[in-house]
Amino acid sequence: MSLTATPERMAELFKLLSEEKQRLVLNLVVHLLPDPDDVLTEEDLADIAESRAEYARGEYVSLEDILD
Repeated sequence: MSLTATPERMAELFKLLSEEKQRLVLNLVVHLLPDPDDVLTEEDLADIAESRAEYARGEYVSLEDILD
C-alpha cells in the first residue's frame, strides 16, 4: 500500500472506511488544522522576540517572587 499523501489517494482510502470511522478521521483532520484566530501577527512575533531578549538579559520575575 502506497503511503503517498496525495488528495486523490487520501480520498480513495477515506472511502474505504465505515461512516463511523470517516467521522472520526474528519474530526481528527479538523483538529489538526490551524485556527485562523490563532495566527501570530508581526506584532505578536516582535513581542515574543522582545520577551525572549528580556529573559536573556535576566529581566524577569522568578516564580518564587510571584508566590511570596
